[in-house]
Amino acid sequence: MTGSILAHEGVVRLSFFFAILIFIAVWESLSPRRPLKTSKTIRWYSNLGLVLIDTL
Repeated sequence: MTGSILAHEGVVRLSFFFAILIFIAVWESLSPRRPLKTSKTIRWYSNLGLVLIDTL
């Protein structure tokens, strides 16, 4: 079992990343903590850009 997980580590990490990303996006849409000052589209592009830069 452990060997199979280690063999597909990249897929497992990417799957968890996208699952958590989708969960947080839905959660943020359903119950925002405060009113938005900028559009959600601009915020998400900025956040995903930071994630991309951070992975490099």
